[in-house]
Amino acid sequence: MHPVRLLLISSVGIAVLVALLFGYFIHEPSSLPLFRSAAGAVTLSSLVMLVFLLPALGIYVWSLRSAAAVDRLTDGVRDVLRGETSRQVTVKLSSDEIQDLARSVDEMRQLIVRQQQSFEEQKALLSEIVGGLREGLLAINARKRVIFANGPVSSLFNLDGPVVGRSLVEVLRHETFLTAFDRALEGAESMERVSVYVGAEERRIESRVFPVGKSSEVAAIALFIDVTRIERLETVRRHFISDFLHESRTPLAGLRSAVESLDARPLELEAEKQLRHITQRQLGRLERLVRSLAELNSIESGDVILQPEATELAPLLEDVVAELDDALRAAGIRVNISGDATAFVDPMRTHQIFMNLIDNAIKHAGTDSIEVSVTQTDGEAITLVRDYGVGIPPGEQEKIFHRFHRMDKSRSQKVIGTGLGLAITKHLVLQHGGRISVESAGKGAVFEVRLPKRSSGVP
Repeated sequence: MHPVRLLLISSVGIAVLVALLFGYFIHEPSSLPLFRSAAGAVTLSSLVMLVFLLPALGIYVWSLRSAAAVDRLTDGVRDVLRGETSRQVTVKLSSDEIQDLARSVDEMRQLIVRQQQSFEEQKALLSEIVGGLREGLLAINARKRVIFANGPVSSLFNLDGPVVGRSLVEVLRHETFLTAFDRALEGAESMERVSVYVGAEERRIESRVFPVGKSSEVAAIALFIDVTRIERLETVRRHFISDFLHESRTPLAGLRSAVESLDARPLELEAEKQLRHITQRQLGRLERLVRSLAELNSIESGDVILQPEATELAPLLEDVVAELDDALRAAGIRVNISGDATAFVDPMRTHQIFMNLIDNAIKHAGTDSIEVSVTQTDGEAITLVRDYGVGIPPGEQEKIFHRFHRMDKSRSQKVIGTGLGLAITKHLVLQHGGRISVESAGKGAVFEVRLPKRSSGVP
């Protein structure tokens, strides 16, 4: 039984007993001298008062201790509600009921602590996932204030300073994006693709904006994806298909014509020999085209593994010229090599680089000589391949390294080749960690190849 109840029942029992005794002594004369004198009456009254005060005092003391325990428990509950969950909720020297209540409150505190830890872990994981996205993620509230933005948003739109807390129009100054957010606030999803200029660089940004439930603090979320490279690759793919069809159409037409001529009627020996020669030449052209495409694809995909070593360039260039001796004699061209340097390169692939460059120079030489000079700086070996042909217009100087590019496609039959040599050359130079460029002012062109003299960490 609860102590307070026990004290109260005891007090009632004592009061009833005292009342019965007083009633008895009042109606019956007592032989005891204690009850005949005034002092005795006072003494009896004092004892009666004391008897009544003791249970009341006990109840008062117990009530104070219980009230103090309840106050401590209330303070503990308030601390939990304020988020101060580090201290244990406990009360001492109190009733079992209050201690049971304190244990229940402390179990609730522990549950909140576990939930907070779980929430913080999930929040950290989500933040890590969102922060690791290469796409930009931005959220706004109903007042069009940014309440979340990951790092790529600042990078995509070249923003300075913190983004969170700013108005949407400060962050996204493009009308298309702002209109998309307006539609999202009205409950409609949208997807847009827009050109955004960051300095002189044009970026193609795709946005996907969608609304969030009205009960949430977040009103709309947008995902921004940089599709510049994807669109560029799509353009390259379309151009590649178009150029491949253009380059393969001529040899295929020649083969078809030769085969139809052979099947149409009996031919004289000389005519048949000439048609077979045409067939072999066009087949060889197709084979070179396919082989060059396969090689370029291997280089671009990283399947070609370089094996660099210290290589003297002058002897390597002399070997290239020796292999091209027949073509040089047929064109009446000589190659003059001067200087030397040592580069840290793959000899076989570097041989291929200069084979393509000198072969290209032979096709466009225009005169009877090609100049090849080798110099060096502290970190690079520099090779210049100079021809004295018609030159390259300024608008074409970067394009000539694109696959299948020709300055004048009507001359494709006059200059035999796959149109892939310079593209392969550029990728091989870049894979070595080097650089290649071309200059042409008026007559002739100079190709400059810079290769590292020491290991650049390129595989």
